[in-house]
Amino acid sequence: TMLNPYDISALFFNYSNSTYSKDFPIMDVVLNIMQKQEDNDPGRRWRRMFSGMSDAQRAAIYLDGKSFEQAIQDKELSQVIFYEMLKLKANYLKNYVTSKIPAKEFKQFMSDFAEAHRFSETTFSELNKEFVEKFHFNLMDLIPGWYTSTKIPVILVKGTAAEEVSIDERTKYVVHFYVHNPTDCEAVISVEIEERRGGPRGGRGGGFGAEEEELPTNYIIGPNEYKEIRMLCDERPNNMVINTNIAQNIPSEVMQNFQKIEEMSTDTTTGIFDIDESVFMLGSDEIVVDNEDKGFRVIEANQKNKLQNLFRKESEDKYKNLNFWSPPTRWTATVGISFYGDYINSCMYKKVGSGNNKAEWTAKIPESGYYEVYVYVPQAPGPRWMNREENFQYYTVKHDDGEEEISVKMTGPGSEGWFMLGSFYFSEGDATVTLSDKGSGARQLIYADAVKWVYANNNK
Repeated sequence: TMLNPYDISALFFNYSNSTYSKDFPIMDVVLNIMQKQEDNDPGRRWRRMFSGMSDAQRAAIYLDGKSFEQAIQDKELSQVIFYEMLKLKANYLKNYVTSKIPAKEFKQFMSDFAEAHRFSETTFSELNKEFVEKFHFNLMDLIPGWYTSTKIPVILVKGTAAEEVSIDERTKYVVHFYVHNPTDCEAVISVEIEERRGGPRGGRGGGFGAEEEELPTNYIIGPNEYKEIRMLCDERPNNMVINTNIAQNIPSEVMQNFQKIEEMSTDTTTGIFDIDESVFMLGSDEIVVDNEDKGFRVIEANQKNKLQNLFRKESEDKYKNLNFWSPPTRWTATVGISFYGDYINSCMYKKVGSGNNKAEWTAKIPESGYYEVYVYVPQAPGPRWMNREENFQYYTVKHDDGEEEISVKMTGPGSEGWFMLGSFYFSEGDATVTLSDKGSGARQLIYADAVKWVYANNNK
């Protein structure tokens, strides 16, 4: 990623006025970035779904253990990453503030302040004084921690759904989901919903930013908080994007497509509400092993690949771009919104092979009995010609009565999500599921993501 050499925004912002802060250098740059229109291009958002690690993501990872203050003084930090960090910190600050006050009023305040002090230098203290007078919100309660904090949160999201509701004899929709911040630092999430203009009667799709600019709704999720968020839509929702801003989440956005709308509900409440922590507890009868967990490993027949992993440079990204045109011949980590994960949505993938390279998931079975075994099938990304092919992956389940190979269809509508391989009897101890890199298509990609065991009964 290169900085845009044709970006002329500085002509309109940086030299028209300046807001100086001795304690917080480059505050004027941050304030200028806050006034620029955010990127709302749906095409670029789609490309980010499977683009591995972006420069913005690298900037967020830098802030997991280091502060913005340290970044400003870090001569080793690349210009590109620092510029992305500036945008992240500026947008985080704006999103935090606009979770407290209306976004349009904040935008108007910043515009009025800039106009009143055009071609002059002001101090951040002067800006903050006027801000407090207007909004009764002291920015200095926020800025010091924003500048010096070395911690970033984790955001967990589950239970996303959309329901029809009736309000004043009109059909509307409520989108709701659960969110949890398991860390000891605050998080800010920004929620954006794309609504179908004209609703289910067949009006044209709205798209993100297609008409009047729709500002995201921002919410603060405090340390160790569990929340439900409910949002009202006038038209049928198509998609929702939850931007975790600066967090440990990879990718930083959670996306949900509402192919199915729940039947009419009588619950029309909207807002943000406390919920019980049990919502996020894994069922006592479930065991999930993800590719990020200790119970997962890859088995490579080629010894050269093992040596390459051993001597991989620390500066190299752990997660690579998903390459459809020239896929890797060895297991490679990638990230994307369609993959399974609590806050790191990743998987291992490679080009179809001869079956000698495998991925293996091992679970600790706490009680002997029958368990239903599921594998997570990601929504198959890639060009249309690739998804038109009927591709299968081959899993082997080792159980008390032997081994069984099961084929799983990887393409086609509705193929993504948890797919049950069958019900098998396991004795207490280790249980394994193995994925072969053989496939059914010559140009196929093999994905190793997550496996789940669900206790059924102990009647053998």
